[in-house]
Amino acid sequence: MIVKSAESNLNIEDFEAAWERVNKVYPYIEYKQINWDSLYTVYKSRAELASGDELYTVLGEMLGELRDRHVYV
Repeated sequence: MIVKSAESNLNIEDFEAAWERVNKVYPYIEYKQINWDSLYTVYKSRAELASGDELYTVLGEMLGELRDRHVYV
């Protein structure tokens, strides 16, 4: 076998990294009264089901919850 199967789910790793980055550095979560923790649950399950580039749609929709055009994938 030349190509080995992935040892981890890169979509989930990418999702976790994106969610955590916003959680740590985005300054307006509380001001906008966004329950970022609850969005984690909603979008993580979608990221788990995403295949290939579908993750970009999931991340884009998650970041859309911030209602900030300066934030994008």
